[in-house]
Parts: sequence; C-alpha cells; structure tokens
Amino acid sequence: MSFLNLDYLSVGSSSYFYNYPDFTPYANPPTNYLGTVLFLLYILLALVLTGYIPLSLFKRYQSLVNFPLISTTSPPSPRIRDARARHIKIYAGLASVSFAMLSYHMLNFLMDSYAHWSASKGSESEMNLETLKQWMLNSALFETFARELVDDGPSTVWMQVGVLGSWFWGVWMGGKANERSFSKNTMLPYILLSQILPTSFTVTLFLVHLHLASPDLAPAPPVSESPVSNSSISEDVSPEKQPLPLHQPHRKTSLLLPTILLNAVLLSLAPLRHHRLFTPLVLFTRLLLLLPYTGRISTREVEVDRCMMVSGGFLVGNLMVLKKGYGIGDIVGALGRGDFGGSAVKALAWDAGMGALVGRVVAWGGGV
Repeated sequence: MSFLNLDYLSVGSSSYFYNYPDFTPYANPPTNYLGTVLFLLYILLALVLTGYIPLSLFKRYQSLVNFPLISTTSPPSPRIRDARARHIKIYAGLASVSFAMLSYHMLNFLMDSYAHWSASKGSESEMNLETLKQWMLNSALFETFARELVDDGPSTVWMQVGVLGSWFWGVWMGGKANERSFSKNTMLPYILLSQILPTSFTVTLFLVHLHLASPDLAPAPPVSESPVSNSSISEDVSPEKQPLPLHQPHRKTSLLLPTILLNAVLLSLAPLRHHRLFTPLVLFTRLLLLLPYTGRISTREVEVDRCMMVSGGFLVGNLMVLKKGYGIGDIVGALGRGDFGGSAVKALAWDAGMGALVGRVVAWGGGV
C-alpha cells in the first residue's frame, strides 16, 4: 500500500536487463556474473574509502595536536585548537558508532541472504569459497536489498525517511563545500562514500574534515620586514597553484523542483517493486542524490526549510494512507524484532536516527 496507486500498470520482470537478451545470461541468477562483479567492486570501494578518509583525517589531526614548537609560522591559539580537538573527538566517536551499526546490519543482511539461499537448496552447505561463489551467482543482492526497503508499509516509511535524510545532508554538505571552496579532489571521496553507504558515517567524517580545515586553525604566516613586490604577490595567487573549486559560480536552480521529483520517485518505488522499471528508478534515485554536489541547485537556508516542509507533507500523506493497514507500532517495530522490515530496512532506519542525532550535535556545538 502506498500514497501512489500504480497497480494498473502492467507488471513485468523486475530486472531491467530482461529486455536485452545479450545481458540476460550474465545479469540474472543462476549466472549473475555482472551482479557479482559489481557487488565485489562495491565492497572493495567501500573498504578503500573507509580506510582512506579516516587515515587522512587522522594524519591531519596529529599535525594539529602535535604542532611543532619551532615553526616558520605562528601556531593557532591553544584555546581554539583544544576546542576544535574536542569537537573532532565527538564526531569521531559518532562515526565509529555509525560504522559499527552499519556493519552489523549489513552483515545480517548478507547472512540472511546466504541462509535463505542455502535453505532453498534443501540442505546445509559448508561455507567455503565455492559455496560463496554459487551464492553470489544465484543471488541478486542489489535488487533484493532495494526491494526489501519497499516490501511493506513500515519499510516504505523508513526508506522514505532515510533517503530524504540523505538528500538534505547532501544539500548541507554541498553548501559547505561551496562555502569553504573545497576542491573536486577533496570532495570526491566523500561523494563516493555517500553513494555507497548510508549517509551518517560520511557526514560525521565530513564534519571532522570541516573542523580540521577551519580557517581559525590556519597558522598565521610570518611577518616579513622586507617589502612585498608585485611579482611575489602575483606568484602567490597564481591560478596554477590554486586547487580547482568544486564548481564554478553560475545561476542556480531552486531546490524545490528536484525535492518534489525525489519525493515522487520514492512514492512510486513500492507499487512498482515487481515492475521492470523498478531497478531504473532506484538508479535514478541515486543520480538525484548527486545533484547537491553539482552546484546547480540552491542550498540557501530558506530554500532548505521550504523543501523540508514539502517533504514532510509527502511523508505525512504516505502515513495517512498506511494507517488503513498498519499502526504506529508496526512502523516502530521495524526498528527491532517486529513483523515488518528486514536488515536492509534496519540499516537505513537506524542510520536515519543517527543522522538526526548528528544534526542535534551540530546544533548544540553552534554549527561548524
């Protein structure tokens, strides 16, 4: 049941590749080689980014707390440095909790998928490389994960909340990147990680980055007694030595239009979960979540507040329709051992809760 009723559409295969015979043998069980390769690359990229970003942040943090006593520049104020260090420790702790929750739920999802596949064979199989290979080739993990998010009413609500949380956090991160003039190379790891994993882990790491890159931590340059020539000034601001910004200034589109489009797509996913358009719609949703980083939509606070109100209206509308078949207890129960919602739903729902907590911590800390 959903806010949009699209049951009159013809139902076909849920796999987009069924209409392309050349891809059919390799993109669907029992020879899902394409899905298996993408799944392994997905895990590999997630591990690389999860290691690279915290390691680079840790090195910058070490440079902050162990600022050399003898330096050609003036160190930042100890009071400012200690305050930033406290905030960094708080967000690092939240990032650890977020990653632990995410790992727990995602591992449960994979174990449930393997157990279901093993049970379908009618016998318990010893887990080894060969059985893992057969499991991945006989499974459609990405599609199963996406369909589990819209499998029932409570799951659909948490999917809607989680994706909208990712959307508005993306808008906030894109706005901060524009405000701080972060380069494309700086933002690329965070953008990729936000597309691979639920958002709260990426947001907490990005908050650590914001504190480490705060202007008040930049050491003051030494005062030179010799006059500065025009040639040296032009050399310091040479375009070749400046990192390219995330995007060039240009006229921006209102945030309202893509927000409405995203909400409409989210409401259409549940009734189309068995239709061949389901997978393309999921991919289209991922593309929409990239828009805040393009610099082509407004991230002004008044725009964000208005879009939050509109999204809240879509969510309330969906809840009112779901009241006919589900109760509040069913929706809350999806967070635990209720009758609805699997590990995929719990991963997104708990991540949305962590995102809300991070938002409160940012507000408590006076912003960044």
